[in-house]
Amino acid sequence: MKPDDSSLQSFELAAVERRAQDLLNRASAWGRFPTPIDDLLSAAKLRVAPKGMFDAEAFLQFVKKKAAQAAQTLKSALSKAL
Repeated sequence: MKPDDSSLQSFELAAVERRAQDLLNRASAWGRFPTPIDDLLSAAKLRVAPKGMFDAEAFLQFVKKKAAQAAQTLKSALSKAL
């Protein structure tokens, strides 16, 4: 049976809990409801990406760029082989 990716061993769970408690302490977020996400992000020194990972336009630009790079690499390889 394959181990479940979402299950943690006891030492891993303890490490996650310590990190979560440390973050809540740094953000002064204990007992604040709703949870102050902006304060947590700031305490963790994280930023939210301006565009979603599944933005179709950004994905198409990425694919076009990679296709152009692949075409250039292939042309270079063919010119060297010929």
